[in-house]
Amino acid sequence: MGSVQVRYPKAGSEGAQKLVHFMTLAGAGAFGLAHLFHPTFVPKAIGAAAPAKGETLLGDAFVGSSFLAFAICSLMAIRSSRFSEWAAILKLQCIYKTIWMTQFLKNAFAVKGSMLSVNFGGVTGLYAAIFAGFIFMDLYALNGKILS
Repeated sequence: MGSVQVRYPKAGSEGAQKLVHFMTLAGAGAFGLAHLFHPTFVPKAIGAAAPAKGETLLGDAFVGSSFLAFAICSLMAIRSSRFSEWAAILKLQCIYKTIWMTQFLKNAFAVKGSMLSVNFGGVTGLYAAIFAGFIFMDLYALNGKILS
């Protein structure tokens, strides 16, 4: 039998950017809708503690609407004939997730135990790992050119 070769899109290519936009459409779209319409699902899905009753509306509404906005912009990028104009979405996503990740890691290293078992106000290491994956993929899709 012949071997199967997997071909990855080249770093910085339109194919790499489209891949990340599809990932954003699926991931941010699903989590955005969940945060907005079924906020109790999200903590269960990532193994986090449920937020206090008063925190749900503000936190989930903000996060859900932001994630859904990224998903909608990614859908618009995928459908666009001027695809390169949508790179700013990936840059913004990479920058805000990097800032968020530095805060998470600062707190994770202040607590003993495995990073994946850390839980800060409903945010877990699993959630951080998902964000880290997106940061890596954004950097790959943009060929590391975040500030240009």
